[in-house]
Amino acid sequence: DVDRLSELAPAAHEVLSVLEHASTNLAEARSPWLVGPLRTRIDELSTKVTEVTEVTDLASEVLDVAPGLFGGDGDRRYLIVFLTPAELRGGGGFIGSYAEMTARNGRLDLSRSGPIRELIYHGEMGERTISGPADYLRRYGRFEPADYIQDVTFSPNFPSSAQVLAELYPQAGGRAVDGVIGVDPEGLAAMLELTGPVTVEGYDEVLSADNAADLLLREQYIKFGKAAGEGDSDDPVPEGPYGSQQERKDFLAEATKATFSKLTSASLPTPAEIGRALGPAARGRHLQVWSPTAAEQHLFERIDADSSLDLRRGEDGFELAQNNAGNNKLDAYLHREIDYRATIDRQTGALVGTMTVTLSNDVPRPLSELPLEVWSNRSGQPGGTNVTWLSLFTPHNVTAMKINGAPVDFGAEEEAGVNAYDTPFFNIAPNESVTVEFQIEGGLNLTDGYHLRIVPQPVANPDQLTVSVETTTGELVGPDTPAGVVDLKKKLTEPIEISAYFG
Repeated sequence: DVDRLSELAPAAHEVLSVLEHASTNLAEARSPWLVGPLRTRIDELSTKVTEVTEVTDLASEVLDVAPGLFGGDGDRRYLIVFLTPAELRGGGGFIGSYAEMTARNGRLDLSRSGPIRELIYHGEMGERTISGPADYLRRYGRFEPADYIQDVTFSPNFPSSAQVLAELYPQAGGRAVDGVIGVDPEGLAAMLELTGPVTVEGYDEVLSADNAADLLLREQYIKFGKAAGEGDSDDPVPEGPYGSQQERKDFLAEATKATFSKLTSASLPTPAEIGRALGPAARGRHLQVWSPTAAEQHLFERIDADSSLDLRRGEDGFELAQNNAGNNKLDAYLHREIDYRATIDRQTGALVGTMTVTLSNDVPRPLSELPLEVWSNRSGQPGGTNVTWLSLFTPHNVTAMKINGAPVDFGAEEEAGVNAYDTPFFNIAPNESVTVEFQIEGGLNLTDGYHLRIVPQPVANPDQLTVSVETTTGELVGPDTPAGVVDLKKKLTEPIEISAYFG
């Protein structure tokens, strides 16, 4: 009810004003002359007021922005793209299907949807143009994303990819849009937690939160694809509506459509329940949202739904992004281990580190039981070979790079204000591993302590991350450094932020 949301906004701002005034009064009430018990009570109350102020400030911003997002100030139109990390792009995966959603006075309707080929083959190749962002065009323009719209998500910075998609969609038969939403199988599974299972025409099982990710990452290619040796492209389509590659892609479009149709027509639970279901998907970059309107984009940033390449200079951090160069679906079987080790000089802020990335191609054998589109490639490599390249985004400098111990030349550019270092293309043979090593040097601003931020790429199999950071003198003190150093080992499923001070 967008009218009701608008009515609530002034009251939320009033509550925020009262809380801010209370926070000021509590700060002024502090005095060295206060007896200990009273000072403790003031500190406790101040902490509670601060926490509630932050929540109220966010609620006020939501109430200001939400009516417009849901069409309270006029119709809004959004482009939804479904990303498939079985074939990696920097932003998560290539685009398999799309939909157009309209918001009108609080009601959401799915007005159009289909496989991405509808947009790719609209008009003539070479007719569509992209005006920016400049760093996106500089890094990815050579791959001709204006013609190959399925590949627009090369960038790990979703605002850049979304801006490109918003510009291309009207040139590909769509209408001008007011925002872009990206969702992958994990994001779709999170939505199914809200809607409950959905039925997809021609599929003999319901699509649910439990089976959506595996079905859309792996099973669909086996169930609806054609295994090697089953005949050539002139064979008749097997029985069932999804018996060929084209029909499989239609299944992907239909699965997306069914989920969003139910989402936009269902009675949704409370905002808290929606947040519990979609929050982890947004933080893990399985659900990404962009708006060209500054106030709306600021809200998406606050709730970790913007998927921007947010790495700050003067701090430690990185994002490792991978792009599939073989045009196959082998990334559904790719596993990565990231080992980051660094030493920082407390006096100068100098950082010296090494990142070792181990990539394992765990494609099942025999390949003949999988469809060709899963394991073939366009690079002339043996079947089952994963042809790929990595990009390391960091505030620091990469001084050397090795692949399987051999030094290699590498590219150095900048994207979204962050240094970007690209490996050459390399191959990972079936059931083998490749190791890529980055030598890193940088400088940190340690005035406010040490800060580390690690951003995940939304991959089919979460990265196994190991981090070890120590200092030349003294210890790091904080909730994540009980031994005086950063010592972390976990799956990288959402951004990791660590702050520590020098003891």
